[in-house]
Amino acid sequence: MTKKDLRLVFLHDFKHNASQTAANINRAWGEAWISDRTVRRWFQKSRNGDESLEDEEGRGRSCNLDNEQLKAIVGQNQLQSIGEMFQALAVGIATVSRNLQKIE
Repeated sequence: MTKKDLRLVFLHDFKHNASQTAANINRAWGEAWISDRTVRRWFQKSRNGDESLEDEEGRGRSCNLDNEQLKAIVGQNQLQSIGEMFQALAVGIATVSRNLQKIE
């Protein structure tokens, strides 16, 4: 499920409060899929008239991962887990996962 899909669920569940919506999403896609805080932020954006389903530029931290370094690690051992890679590179596991998709 993409963030855009998730925002469509927010808009559909707008009749519920943030806690109920987060609980519904977590029940459908697994515990801790989304926090109440994230749902509250999206509900607030909708109330303020922003119904865009796209990400804002500049959200989150910038990535400090060199894709050439990641390619080198993958080239050394293609059977490594993402967990082993993120520890070797000293970045978050989501960063490694995202960048692996970019270099494929």
